[in-house]
Amino acid sequence: MILYSVVTICRNEKDNITRTIESVLNQTFTDYQYIIIDGLSTDGTLEIIESYREKFLEKHVELIVISEKDSGIYDAMNKGALLSDGEFVNMLNAGDCFADNNVLANMSQRIDQKADVIYGNANAISIRSKGKMRIYPLEPQNLNTITRTMPFIHQTVFVKTKLLKENLFDEKYKIAADYKFCLTMYLNERKFQYVDIYIVDYYLDGVSSQNIIKTEKEFAAIREEAGLINSKSFSMKIYFFRIRMMSIIRKITPRWFRAIFGGGKI
Repeated sequence: MILYSVVTICRNEKDNITRTIESVLNQTFTDYQYIIIDGLSTDGTLEIIESYREKFLEKHVELIVISEKDSGIYDAMNKGALLSDGEFVNMLNAGDCFADNNVLANMSQRIDQKADVIYGNANAISIRSKGKMRIYPLEPQNLNTITRTMPFIHQTVFVKTKLLKENLFDEKYKIAADYKFCLTMYLNERKFQYVDIYIVDYYLDGVSSQNIIKTEKEFAAIREEAGLINSKSFSMKIYFFRIRMMSIIRKITPRWFRAIFGGGKI
């Protein structure tokens, strides 16, 4: 059995997919497979993906490519999970990439084989005007904050594949199904492990980073489903009012300012 399955879902990502694929291809550790679930791209993304098939073959790394219609990002992620043969599976978004070429090698030296959910650090990447790049190192919050929010970046997470197959992402959530999965695992007392390495560079243009209010509403619905809150309570109404205000502030405040004076939150 291979150790890792890395899954990337994409649709019309020709400008971003190359950096993702190359970050996987260039890993010094080769005990993994790479699964790409494409949502019938029409912009040349699939052609770019297929151009790497020979290179993965040369490294003796299995590349699985599926291109078909899906009903959303979590439908595509579930397809990738069900195809995974590794002991652990990681969801690496199109456009994001591993932090360096030794991520999988370093992970293999640190993971607890009894862990169910493993997570680490991330670099948030902001592309500013004229192509200038700013990098914001992010370490996870305390794990017990998961009852209120996602304490880590989901692209850093490696999950026991068997566990994910038995608890697929809930597709009724469009932005935060990964949060529901992690919260459910936490409430079910599954074993979490923090690995103090930088796992992923992720770019601040993803679905959840662009939909703050929608994300928080889904988080609240998930927490209510778990019996943690009552979304109709006065305190939650105040909470959503604060979220709306924060969303407005984020739109008018530069990211560098939020990174410096906002406790590292982007």
